[in-house]
Amino acid sequence: FGVSTEAAKTLNSELTSIDNREGPQVLREIAIEAGRLDVPADQVRDYTEAVGQAAVAMKSDFPEGASVLTQDLTQIKNLYAETKAMDYPESVYKIGSAMKSLADTGTATAKFQSDFLKRMGQLPETVRPGVSSLMGYAAVLEEAGLTSEIASSGLSALLIVSGKNSAGFAKLFGMQKKEFEDWKNAKPAEFINALSEKMSKMSGTQAAQTLAALKVESQEAFKVLGTLGNNLDKVTVKQEQASKAFGEGTRLTEIFTEKNENLAGKLERAGNKLATWFNNSTFASLLG
Repeated sequence: FGVSTEAAKTLNSELTSIDNREGPQVLREIAIEAGRLDVPADQVRDYTEAVGQAAVAMKSDFPEGASVLTQDLTQIKNLYAETKAMDYPESVYKIGSAMKSLADTGTATAKFQSDFLKRMGQLPETVRPGVSSLMGYAAVLEEAGLTSEIASSGLSALLIVSGKNSAGFAKLFGMQKKEFEDWKNAKPAEFINALSEKMSKMSGTQAAQTLAALKVESQEAFKVLGTLGNNLDKVTVKQEQASKAFGEGTRLTEIFTEKNENLAGKLERAGNKLATWFNNSTFASLLG
């Protein structure tokens, strides 16, 4: 990360103090990736510890390894207003806790959440719902069998078309154009939920005709609306759950601790202690 050899040695020493069943090699991998992604040098140690916890808690979701997980969590952190201003370690605990909380009560996976959030994060901040609302949608859509590509494409289409054809959507909701635009811009998740509810009360033919009249031509959007409309209560529960877990930011560490302290974790950590700690000069050369 462009740090001195002495600073690299200090960081190396700090990493060896982190208690994590994945061992020093994985922690080094995370730290190197964090440096490549421009995580501030004074946050790398704590960020490595946070992502290391995620690597244990989400291991089955990220078979590609800790470097991919680091990339995803870093990218998500920098895409959303709620996390942009946070220190890097805090963002991991917040995002990771929401992901794992949703997995606790269903079949939602961190990998789907990550891919969905990265895709939705490409939309302008002013157009899309907040990160917790999006995670709630992701959980419902994944559990209904949609892929992250279809889910994000459909939701993006709804948000974009409703902005372009605000007059048509305003009429559907019995609002003035400006009133609708102000509402949708201020509360995009509330708009999506209300639209899903409206569509759920229509016959399939009527819903298709209504969306066509509104210039919503995406089959993915139709699938997303249908799924959300059939799971209105679940959407509310999942979004509230994600918001609560994100706010508390503790669930990730709870799961990590459970896995790190179980028998398999203790055996792995014992093996790590017998292994030779990584070479300081090699580590320094990689960092510098």
